[in-house]
Amino acid sequence: MSPLEESSLGKTALIVGGMGLTALVAMSVASPFAAATIAVAGRVLGHKLGDSAADLTGVFVNKLNDYFWDSAADPLIDGFRKSHPTVEDTYRRAFELSLTSLHPAYEKIKAENPSADSEYDWFGKWDFALKNGIPFDAHGMKLPKTSAEADATFKTAMERLAAMGTKRREGNLSITTIESEPLPKSLLNLLKEGLPGNFDQFFRDLLVKPENATALNEATLDFHSNVLVNLAELKATTTATHKMVEFLYNKALAEGKTQPQSDQAKDAVINRLTEELEKYKAALTARPESKDSSAEQDEAYKKAIGANDFDAALRIKSEMTKQSSSNAARDLFDLGRVHEFRFEWPQALDCYRQAWRLSHNREHGFQLARLEQFLNHHTEAIAAYEAVVPLYSEPGSRAQVLNNLGNVYTDTHRIKDGNRALNEAVATFRGCAQENPDVYLPLVATGLINLAGNYFSENRLDDAEGAWKEALSVYQTLARSNQEANLPRIAAILSNLGALYFRRGRLNEAEAACDEAVVILRNLAKDGSETHLSDLAMALDNRTGLYAGRGQMKEARSALGEAISILRELAKANPDSRLPELANALNNLVLLDFLGGRLEDAINHAVEARRILTPIWEINPSAHGDLMARIHRNRAEIAEAVAKATNQPTTEACALARRALAAALDPALKQQIHQLIDRLCPGS
Repeated sequence: MSPLEESSLGKTALIVGGMGLTALVAMSVASPFAAATIAVAGRVLGHKLGDSAADLTGVFVNKLNDYFWDSAADPLIDGFRKSHPTVEDTYRRAFELSLTSLHPAYEKIKAENPSADSEYDWFGKWDFALKNGIPFDAHGMKLPKTSAEADATFKTAMERLAAMGTKRREGNLSITTIESEPLPKSLLNLLKEGLPGNFDQFFRDLLVKPENATALNEATLDFHSNVLVNLAELKATTTATHKMVEFLYNKALAEGKTQPQSDQAKDAVINRLTEELEKYKAALTARPESKDSSAEQDEAYKKAIGANDFDAALRIKSEMTKQSSSNAARDLFDLGRVHEFRFEWPQALDCYRQAWRLSHNREHGFQLARLEQFLNHHTEAIAAYEAVVPLYSEPGSRAQVLNNLGNVYTDTHRIKDGNRALNEAVATFRGCAQENPDVYLPLVATGLINLAGNYFSENRLDDAEGAWKEALSVYQTLARSNQEANLPRIAAILSNLGALYFRRGRLNEAEAACDEAVVILRNLAKDGSETHLSDLAMALDNRTGLYAGRGQMKEARSALGEAISILRELAKANPDSRLPELANALNNLVLLDFLGGRLEDAINHAVEARRILTPIWEINPSAHGDLMARIHRNRAEIAEAVAKATNQPTTEACALARRALAAALDPALKQQIHQLIDRLCPGS
């Protein structure tokens, strides 16, 4: 679960034990509990997946009143039936394990913030109460009717449970008078962030154990009667949303609000916004009704978003932001969401900035940082991410923010800062993967790939090799169940390892890795997709270097020629995305020409590479500066060779080297160009 998936618009609330827990889970549809626990609850109670939080809550509460919750002191956990535990028993045990799993995170919070509650042993008291089957006194407590009431109910329940644990541990069997300590805000936030995902994983793990066969059968009976039709309904809803987002993308493209992208980039942004829109709709469903004069407008806005009527949503929310309201930051954030779903990036950014400035709500800050990063506004993205990181205490969410921050550091050549952030992210993902491998193992691999690239650029080859190999092992495992998603990643890592082995002089290993990557991608590219063809071109480009290093110039030119042919065709359909790749391949061909003594061909290909890249580089120099610098550098070295062959001064070569330096961003590349200038420009 990523910060992109989190929302502060809905509240996570839990009531300890059995179906009480499930009932209030339904109100957390906008929280990290959202999809996973609603699905579990739906399976257990035979209710439809994907229904609104209000509908699910009604069903759960009706069952709950009959089964678990009343003012009598029913057992919170009755020894956890060891022979034939029921679904309710399994829920209770999962809740106990979920609490225990968060204890280390709270100890870390207390260590970093001495002012946090440090005397009261919350986890010890909860653990004692749960393991000893202490009856839970719910006298005076009412089921919350809205998500706004859920936090207070959950907080009260957890305070009371701890107090009951204290009394029983001291030997006091009376439950008539319970004096509870106030639950610290930092702990409440940790529970709301961490319990949902942990609970779902523990519940699933427990349900499939042999000793829990009774519970599994009980859950399966309800599940089997509904799952096929419910999954079909869920898929249909998602498909409709995807089509709407794709329509809005094409509309924005036609109106010039966004620029053409490769099929891969287009699909990525449409898929991301489809997922976010689904979660945003759920968050709005769970949002409490407004108590002020904007209530009618707010309900109209929710209906407009639910109906995918973004024109109406824009009108309503624009009007709301002009009014003086205690919800000003939320209204600005909502307006930013609408603009983003309409692919109106500048307007979305402006709204997110204002919302963040007013609220310092972590969701507002994260969306601002993510959009700044997406638009290559690196300085602004770094500032926003750095401000948001301390607001995340749940490990998985914090790690994802750090991973994003590390990538932006890397993009701005702050490699040490990038390594620091990425290392912390990977270490945290590893820990999370022990409990939830399906979610976190891919994130471990992604972080390792990012780190390996940094290590390789720093010439830390042992570290780079270790990181790439670990990532490769993860993806090979994942590919056993999903080849389509993971084989391209495996091929990319193999190509990178080939480059690393080549640099280390391990030519046989390099050749084997590169060849395996090409074979994988040739098979994938048979479908004709732009993504697979582009990946194949890149793998062939990498294979070229190995051939050249072994003096196999004919094979090198053949491989690179095939890559260039692929990229020329792809660039016809998506020039903005593929032309930089074509320019890079042509620049590599310049080197082959130069090594083969074909200076005229080298000059022609260098001129073509520069001509192709120049307009794109002028629009976005931070993205393409290093490639432009390498093109100028290679052209300078060719000019130097021509000058020496004709006994002429290196004036032209010097000028080209200076152009290279002006374009370069990477410190190591700049250093190489400085050395070239010292050689070509006497008296510089």
